[in-house]
Amino acid sequence: MARRVTVELRKDYIFLVSLVMMKSSYLLAACIIGLALFAALFMAVVGGAASILRIDAAVREFALARPLYWFWSTITQFGGPVILIILIAAAMFLLRKRRQDLVLFCGVTAVGFVLNIVFKAAAGRLRPDQVAGVGNSFPSGHTLMATVVYGSLLVILWRNPSWKWKKALWLLPVLIILVAWSRVMVGAHWLSDIAGGLCLGVGIVAGVLFLQGFIGQWAKKAKSARR
Repeated sequence: MARRVTVELRKDYIFLVSLVMMKSSYLLAACIIGLALFAALFMAVVGGAASILRIDAAVREFALARPLYWFWSTITQFGGPVILIILIAAAMFLLRKRRQDLVLFCGVTAVGFVLNIVFKAAAGRLRPDQVAGVGNSFPSGHTLMATVVYGSLLVILWRNPSWKWKKALWLLPVLIILVAWSRVMVGAHWLSDIAGGLCLGVGIVAGVLFLQGFIGQWAKKAKSARR
């Protein structure tokens, strides 16, 4: 009897994994690609790859001209702690009755915050301009946190049926790109820093979404089995 139950549970698990993989394969792919690109950039930066250094130096030379500096210094604040803390607090308050969305938002934000600290310490890379920012350079914290916060809000608003302005959501990825590029233009980061922040941020958002879908399907399966 116990063996039969074990076999049935194993079959249910295999079915569940197959179902989640089919439905969320694009999320898993985005997570793997994002994290793989980040890992490649991390190794290149730590190893001092000549190709990365040349590209960073070339873009840095362009950024030294600082065209529209006032614009970029304003845009960069949307990835800074003041605006993001206010936005995170407001989002948590508004999502307090939507547990699934609240878990997603808090999970993505917390993972992004922790990994930003970990990888900055691990890379130990100096900024191109030490006056323009505090702490190590890789990955860009503004870029990473903008990606996870605005990216998770994009997902939450997109799957919310009551949100009527879905066509306006393209502004969020545009804002993420602008915040990322602003970090180069204000002299706070190298190009590879913002690329690393974007890749890691996409990997985190996609990974947490994938895990949330897997756990949700597992919970539904377990609930139906108890009936």
